[in-house]
This record gives sequence, structure tokens and C-alpha cells, in this order.
Amino acid sequence: IREMQNLSKKSITLGASYTYSKFVLPEMLSQYTQEHHEVVFEVENEQSNVLFRKVCEDKLDAAIVRGDYEGDV
Repeated sequence: IREMQNLSKKSITLGASYTYSKFVLPEMLSQYTQEHHEVVFEVENEQSNVLFRKVCEDKLDAAIVRGDYEGDV
């Protein structure tokens, strides 16, 4: 049964800075997962330019970045 339950989980890989991940994301993600039990977040901490590049390369589903970016960084 556990294996079947895990199959219905949706994983979202999210990138953010260390500070944002520590002080803002926990509450936001907690609230979201309370309403969407099937979602599991994996958070990667890195600098914004690195996170932007990883999103462009499809290595992250989404990222919270600071600054303006165009194309490859």
C-alpha cells in the first residue's frame, strides 16, 4: 500500500537562496502541502545565477531568484 501511495506523490524541485530557504520557504511550503498532500518539495540552495541556469537546463522545476537574467548565465 505504501508503494502505491508513493506513486501518487508529485515531486517539485525548487531552488532558492539559503536565506530565503531558511526564513521564508518553510512556512510557504508547509501551507501549500497542507492543501496539496500529493506534492513533495525538494529544495536546492544556491546563488541566483546558478539557479537560473539550472532552470534553463531543466535541472530544477522552478527557482526563486534575485536580479534580471536573460539567456544563458
